Amino acid sequence: MIDRLAPHGNPRTVPFAIPKISDGSLDFSFSGIKTAALRHVQQEGIEALTPERALDPGEVPRPVLDLVSSYQRRVVDQLLDRLEKSLASRDVRSVQISGGVSCNSELRRRAAERFGDQGLPVYFPRPSLTTDNAAMIAAAARRRLRGGLRDPWDLPADPNLRLEAARP
Repeated sequence: MIDRLAPHGNPRTVPFAIPKISDGSLDFSFSGIKTAALRHVQQEGIEALTPERALDPGEVPRPVLDLVSSYQRRVVDQLLDRLEKSLASRDVRSVQISGGVSCNSELRRRAAERFGDQGLPVYFPRPSLTTDNAAMIAAAARRRLRGGLRDPWDLPADPNLRLEAARP
């Protein structure tokens, strides 16, 4: 939806800041910009859209279009900034961008432009392969559930947790 609506707004209307990580690492989080967007929505009294109305940019109020466009701009800025800093310390010949956000047309356009200017080809998966993490987790959970596997409610977060090959 962001990709569909953002081109119809002004990306400089809402002045989202790029978060600074004080330890110099390349880590980043979207929680700050999401909170800033929520506060902007609350301060401006922006009302939620029905999914049907959001499908047609002509039906979306200007403040929503500008918010979405500004949000997309800053997220892409942040991703490309961190990626460029990461590349500075490495000898690379190409760039691969993947994950759910890699389907975003603004990210694709700006990454190809920015790194292409440096002589680095940029590769993206086909849009049909740019699944969101939540969708991947849901698919893994479904497979485990069908295989009769259950986890306790107090299972701790573990980014290295192995997915057993459960069979339905």
